[in-house]
Amino acid sequence: MGLSDRWRTPPATPWAPPAAGSCRCKEHLENLYEHEIPYGVLTDEPGGMSVGGLVECEALEARAVEPDDAWHTIARTGQRVGPFHWSLWLGDEARALYDDDGPASLDDVLSVQPGIERVAWEDREVFLVGAPTLCASGVMAAMVRALDNPRVRLG
Repeated sequence: MGLSDRWRTPPATPWAPPAAGSCRCKEHLENLYEHEIPYGVLTDEPGGMSVGGLVECEALEARAVEPDDAWHTIARTGQRVGPFHWSLWLGDEARALYDDDGPASLDDVLSVQPGIERVAWEDREVFLVGAPTLCASGVMAAMVRALDNPRVRLG
């Protein structure tokens, strides 16, 4: 080891999802299956959809991002933001649970959930989420709580 090697910053270890039992999630998706999220005004149906129903129709999924995808460039400004740890997919079936014109946008409400550090709404169905201490189940539970917030719906 040379003299200058002592002051070099060691390379960062790539992020990996927390091991089972070591996450810092406030709650997990499995505990919310019976919970019902109310519909927004975009549908004429009364009531809502259960979290279990969202999962059954594969309308809610979180996957760890690849290291090359951890940073996102905002098209309008060219600003590079991140790092992101999860890609959160919200399918068409969930579209009736929030309104684009609601008092608060879904990505803003998701960004203030416990354990969430940053959110970028990449396209209509994909959210990039910076949450290094949460597991996939905890990230999906955070989305459920965001969808549960009445400010994402009109009326």
